[in-house]
Amino acid sequence: MPDQDDVVMTEPEVAVSAKIGEIPESRRRKPDKISNRRHSSSESESESDRSRHRRSSRGRRSSSKKSSRKRSSSRHSSYSRHSHRSGRSGWSVSTGVAEVAVSALREAQQVREELAKLTEQLAAQKSTTPPDVNFQHVLAEAGVRAREAELRAQEAERRLTGLSAEHAEAASQREEVAVVIQSACLQAANAERERVEAVAVQLLQQQQAEIDARREAEQAAWLQQAQKNLDEQQAAFEQRLEDERVTARNMQRYKPEQIRNLQAGSTPGQVSHVTPPP
Repeated sequence: MPDQDDVVMTEPEVAVSAKIGEIPESRRRKPDKISNRRHSSSESESESDRSRHRRSSRGRRSSSKKSSRKRSSSRHSSYSRHSHRSGRSGWSVSTGVAEVAVSALREAQQVREELAKLTEQLAAQKSTTPPDVNFQHVLAEAGVRAREAELRAQEAERRLTGLSAEHAEAASQREEVAVVIQSACLQAANAERERVEAVAVQLLQQQQAEIDARREAEQAAWLQQAQKNLDEQQAAFEQRLEDERVTARNMQRYKPEQIRNLQAGSTPGQVSHVTPPP
């Protein structure tokens, strides 16, 4: 994680600062005024370097902790908010790593410049006076700090490259997820459309079946009523025929008897004028 790497990276700085602070006072005292001035200038530069290193270390720790908190909070969010928050936390992490890389590069450049100055001073001192042991120690410490600063710059650059690759992979994964979500939405829309169409067809079929059943019931009732009317008419017709047949039989029995009665009770002249009833 970024905060752990930053802690590991800042440990050599503390070690170097402790080593420089542990130089005995007797070794720093020289009768030579030139050596004292050079030593005091190197001490002031070392103190300023240490204070600058401490400030940069605190800045890196705070930025690393903030980015770590952002990443941990984004892991516990829901999926819909996860992509948005992870994008913001990823941006803050990449920005923090970029700042660390720039700071490490600047520090390496400053240490190299300081090392070059110390080397020039050592060369000038060798040409005039015997080499100062304390000055050589400070020069060696500056070389160690320069190498450590270069290593930190390389590590920060490596982490920045890794984060860039992770961001590119995350962007590719987000695109793939978006494609999958879009495909799922299309499939869901098609399934819903098919379901609605099936329900509509079923409803139309049910309505048509109800209409057909009602029509058949109406036709059956009409046929039943028509058959009933026909039966009633046929019964009335048959009854009328029966009545007519009875009337005809009665008339057939009545006519001969009436004729005989008339013939028996009438004279021959009157009988000739009698006409049968219609």
